[in-house]
Amino acid sequence: GSNSVIGRSVVIHLAEDSSRWVCATIKNDNVQINVISTFETTLSGYISMSQTKVNPDADTEVFVVLSQEDSSTTSAHMWHVHETEVTDGDCASTDGHYNPEGINGGAGFTTYNYLCSSMGSDYCEVGDMVGKFEALDMPAKQLYTDAKLPLSSLNSVSGRSIVVHDEAGAGARLACASLIDSAATSLTPETETETEPEEGFSSWAAGAIIIVVAFAATYFLAIFFTKKQTTNYSL
Repeated sequence: GSNSVIGRSVVIHLAEDSSRWVCATIKNDNVQINVISTFETTLSGYISMSQTKVNPDADTEVFVVLSQEDSSTTSAHMWHVHETEVTDGDCASTDGHYNPEGINGGAGFTTYNYLCSSMGSDYCEVGDMVGKFEALDMPAKQLYTDAKLPLSSLNSVSGRSIVVHDEAGAGARLACASLIDSAATSLTPETETETEPEEGFSSWAAGAIIIVVAFAATYFLAIFFTKKQTTNYSL
């Protein structure tokens, strides 16, 4: 669901000053399909998507890392998955919002906007990312979980595109990038190719954390009993 912890992290803090000691990412152990859109003009960065392979109904993790090329701070950028890939760098070539279910048919914008924002993704166009989540503020680094964003099957968004619009809710298309299977492109460390995943949080990371917790418990118990013995001797 939208509040899934997959893709987030667990952090253990030191007792004495609450500083961050060790951490691990919570991963999905299933084989994943990954797609990515890389932005290189006007905006720089990427939007990556990851979903369990051969399960288009599974949650999709959407990771946004974007900024203005001039490093300026802007807000309220609408963003959507569009029907087709980008041709010759022209954002107009991507056609309209990806909406294979025809959800917005004749309902009117006001009614649609209310249903999408208040009733959940079942009432949203598949490609309406701002309706399902929020507008983007630049620079952006956000993780979303989408229950309605298939990366496989007939309605897959792979091979389509993402369009980011001008700030303050303006409709002009600011930047765009095609959604490409990550196996066909160079990726950042955060977006792995479609391979058998390494053991996730439930295995090696969990084991490491258990060892750390056990060590910490032993350390503090040793201090406790040492102090107790010292107190007894002084009586």
